[in-house]
Amino acid sequence: MKLTIVSADGAVLETEARYVCLPAEDGEVGILGGHAPLLAALKAGKVKYDCETDGVRKTADIPGGMAEVKDNEVTIII
Repeated sequence: MKLTIVSADGAVLETEARYVCLPAEDGEVGILGGHAPLLAALKAGKVKYDCETDGVRKTADIPGGMAEVKDNEVTIII
């Protein structure tokens, strides 16, 4: 699935991921391909994701924001 993190300045990260873990306000949310549509408020923390190409777990620090999951895409707005 496609993972994109965007800010007012433009795209911060664009990659393909097998798995994404979001720091939602209510706790961590795990996303796999084919996940149901979702909107979630995010708190400051780390977005964890497994790269599609090599399966390596990576992280991206975010200050909080919103996440939208739909059509096999995860978009995070910070």
